Amino acid sequence: MTEGVKRREFLGQAGKGAAALAAAPALRGFAQGAPSGALRLGIIGFGVQGLTDANAALRVDNVSVVAAASCYDGHLERAKELLGHSALLTRDYRQILDRKDIDAVVVATPDHWHMPAALDALAAGKHVYCEKPLTHTIEEGQPLIDAVKKSGRVFQVGSQHTSSPHIIEARQLIKDGALGQVTQVKASWDENNEVSAWSYPVPPDASEKTVDWPRFLGKAPKRPFDAKRVFRWRTYRDYGEGLAGDVLVHIITSLHFMLDLDAPEIATAVGGRLYWKDDRDVYDTITAGLEYPEGIVMVLGAQQNNGYDSTQFRIMGTKGTLVVTFAGYTLYAETPTPNWRYSTNPWPKAAREEYWKNKGLPLEADPQQTARPRFKEVKKYEPPQATRRPAHHMQHFVDCIRNGKQPVQDVVMGNNAALTAHMTNLAYFDRKVVRFDRRTRKVSV
Repeated sequence: MTEGVKRREFLGQAGKGAAALAAAPALRGFAQGAPSGALRLGIIGFGVQGLTDANAALRVDNVSVVAAASCYDGHLERAKELLGHSALLTRDYRQILDRKDIDAVVVATPDHWHMPAALDALAAGKHVYCEKPLTHTIEEGQPLIDAVKKSGRVFQVGSQHTSSPHIIEARQLIKDGALGQVTQVKASWDENNEVSAWSYPVPPDASEKTVDWPRFLGKAPKRPFDAKRVFRWRTYRDYGEGLAGDVLVHIITSLHFMLDLDAPEIATAVGGRLYWKDDRDVYDTITAGLEYPEGIVMVLGAQQNNGYDSTQFRIMGTKGTLVVTFAGYTLYAETPTPNWRYSTNPWPKAAREEYWKNKGLPLEADPQQTARPRFKEVKKYEPPQATRRPAHHMQHFVDCIRNGKQPVQDVVMGNNAALTAHMTNLAYFDRKVVRFDRRTRKVSV
């Protein structure tokens, strides 16, 4: 975990759950800043994800992106190319929060800035779309939940797949009993290239003149300027959460959504920095084991050294299996065929033949007979052809602002997913079994 946090007796407030928001004031809509009622949005952190979120927002009708903040001047130049010369471009995101005509912000900073920026935005009366993972430490979760409750503003976390039509449809299939009793999930997020391993190129002009290094560090440990830490921040624990918080959190959020799960009670993890031998201090390979009191166990793996399994997860129940990717799903029905001959062959002839007869089996097995398949495909979802890439999650955020509704992926769901990622990291770095008490909302090792 990050510096300043006790490692042997780690107690963190993880959030009071949905009940904490139930008593929140009614969600307030946005200020009609323009005659057309267009929602005006600012981007805090205009790096890779901030640019992605800005493009998503611009695909939503009647939304304009009017401001961007970044610690690197090159990001602001890129924002000017996309947003135009009239946009507010600043190193200090507080200038965006001071603008009364800006209704909402996207927080797309490095992870260690998520909580400070989100709290500042809520205090300024802005609706907030905060990138995942919601928090940088377990202890940050409850203050954010409390702040959202107090603000009455829409707060959505940015694991976008909870708004994907096929994930919503898969959730309903599970609720309708298509899988029977779900007992296990196996998932992977495997890739094999420099970009997926976060070995991003560093801009040639990166220096203390073009980068606001003190602002980037924030409350992280002080150290001399290092451009790699700015542009490869995911590889350092001071600013990011490794594979658990960056990629597995997408899978965790989707699974929590589809299976109606809170955080797990037990987390274990193994892994290591097995291939990428640069100065990163996070692992490139991890496998987590999670146990939920609802009777579900999960085995989640991620690596940056081999891409064969790609990204998929299998939700396995007594009646069927859902194989899900972030593009679609396939539903398979279980058709178990017990091998009665195998288990009764040691019996005496009369006994086994009587048993086979009662089971409708021929007394002599046909050597040409092939075994029936154990499962069959019964439903498949493939994405429809679209003239433009839909921005489902950003659209959901905007709709909630306009309608005063609670987003599906609210601060509680976001905190539970981040908590699960933090538990995985704690289990890996401490080589301990990590436990979560849902009653006290505390984590211990």
